[in-house]
Amino acid sequence: CIHRSEPLSAPSAHPSRAGLILAASLSASMPSEPRTRRVLRHVHVWFQPDTDNASAAVTVLFAMLGGYCEAIAFTQLFELFIGPMSGNTVVFAIGIGRGDFALAGPRGAALGIFTGGVFLGAMLRHALRRHNIPHAASVLFACEASLLLVFFALGTYAIPEEEQSPTGYSEYVLMIPAVLSMAIQTGNFRKVGGITISSTVMTGTIAQFATEIANIYDMSRD
Repeated sequence: CIHRSEPLSAPSAHPSRAGLILAASLSASMPSEPRTRRVLRHVHVWFQPDTDNASAAVTVLFAMLGGYCEAIAFTQLFELFIGPMSGNTVVFAIGIGRGDFALAGPRGAALGIFTGGVFLGAMLRHALRRHNIPHAASVLFACEASLLLVFFALGTYAIPEEEQSPTGYSEYVLMIPAVLSMAIQTGNFRKVGGITISSTVMTGTIAQFATEIANIYDMSRD
C-alpha cells in the first residue's frame, strides 16, 4: 500500500486569453440540453439506485416494515414510539414538566435504548467491514429480524396479557428488542439513489420528496 501526501492530479494548465474566448464562443454555439432530457435525468437520480445503496424496492419494503412495527408497538407498548424519537422526546419533556415519571420513564428509557442501538449497529457495521465480512448489510438486517422475532414472541407467549401494563416491568422488557430493531434499521439504512432518506422517520423523507417534485416541476418550465 503506497501512501501519498497529495492525491494524484493532472498537471495544471494556464490557458491563454484567446483560448478562453474560443472556449466560451464554442460553448455558446452548442445547443443546450433538451428540457425533457434534463428532467428525466433528474428523476433518474431519484429512482435509479447506486450500486452501493439499497434498491428502491427494498426501500419500500423497509418503510412498510417500519410502519407495521411502529403500529404494533404503539398499540401494545401504551403509545410508545420505537422508531421516530421526536414523539418520545416531546412526551418525555411533558412528563418531566408535570412531574409524571410514570409517563416520562418509558420514553426516557426508549431514547437511551435507541441511542445505544444506533451506536452498537454502527460499531458492528464497522467491524464487519474491517474484517472484510461479505454482505455486511444482510448481517445487520438479520440482527434486526431476530430482535423483532424476540419482541413478538415475548409479547405473544412469554408475558401474560394481564401483566402487560404501562407501569409494569413488561413494558421495559418488550421495548428493548423493539427499539433496538428500529435503531439498527434507522442507523444503517439511510441512502437510496445517492439520496439520504429514512425508512422509520417520515418527516424528512416527505419533505425531501416534496422538494424534489418542486425541483422537477421548476425544471420542466425552463
